[in-house]
Amino acid sequence: MVNIVIPANVINFFQIIIPLITFDIVEDLGILELIFPNSEEDSETQMDTIRQIRDLGYDSFNLFLNLGTLALLVCVYLLKFAYVFLILKPLSVIFKSLQPRYLKMKADLFFGDILTVFKEGFMEFLISSFMLLLYAP
Repeated sequence: MVNIVIPANVINFFQIIIPLITFDIVEDLGILELIFPNSEEDSETQMDTIRQIRDLGYDSFNLFLNLGTLALLVCVYLLKFAYVFLILKPLSVIFKSLQPRYLKMKADLFFGDILTVFKEGFMEFLISSFMLLLYAP
C-alpha cells in the first residue's frame, strides 16, 4: 500500500477548508448515525493504515456517513429524477399544459442540479470513493 505523507500545515488547511466546502449541516445533528450505524470494530482495525484520512475527518468506511449532507442531496436528486420521469412525463403526454413544466424540469435535472451537486461535493466524493474502493472491508 502507498502511504503518502501529508505535512501538518496541509492537514490543518484541509481541516479548515473541507467543512466550508462541503456545507455539511447534517453532521452536527447526528441524523445519519441513527439511520446508518457505524461498526466501530471494523473501522478500528483498518483505520490504522490510513491515519491521515482519519485526521481529515473521515472516521468511517460507511459512504453515507462520509458524504453527510451530500448523500441526502443525492437522494433528493434521485427522488426528483423519479418524479420527473415516472410521474411528470406520462402526465405531460396526457395533459399538454404540463409539457413546458416537464421540459424545464428535465433541463434543470441534467444541466443544473447534477452539475451543482458534483461541483460542490467533488472533494468529498473523491475522498469517499477512494476510501471505499481501496480500503473497504
